[in-house]
Amino acid sequence: MIGQLWSEEGRGKITSFNRQPPNRRSPFQQHTMAMTKSPLPACNSSRFQESGLHELSRAVTAYELILRAEAQALQDKANGNLISTRVIGYLLLELHAQRSVLTDKPFSKLVDEIILSAQDEDKPGAVDVVFRLGQKYRDQLVRACVFDFFSLC
Repeated sequence: MIGQLWSEEGRGKITSFNRQPPNRRSPFQQHTMAMTKSPLPACNSSRFQESGLHELSRAVTAYELILRAEAQALQDKANGNLISTRVIGYLLLELHAQRSVLTDKPFSKLVDEIILSAQDEDKPGAVDVVFRLGQKYRDQLVRACVFDFFSLC
């Protein structure tokens, strides 16, 4: 109920006003909470084990770096970095899952890109590599979707 004023104390003298009652969250706050509730699968999770990814040491190294970046983004409360990290994390998982259709080349390229880029950086800056790569893939995905949408109009 935007526009209505609510008292933080309920009854009595009104000391401060909000546009919504204190027990309700804005859509942004709800979105932020949802972002923190659906992390990438951990290396010891059943989903990760069933994927067979745990058998590929370079892929595990890349995925562990992604998980470190996700933890850093959650700690920093940086939604842009968190989204970028999850884009690249889920992309890695899906490229691995779709190897029979796409071949190993896209999956291997992404793993190599993560590992080689991280080696160029110092250890603390390695998660920044994941943020940048995730941002790059996120931007390319959005551009592809926008281009495809407007070409149909």
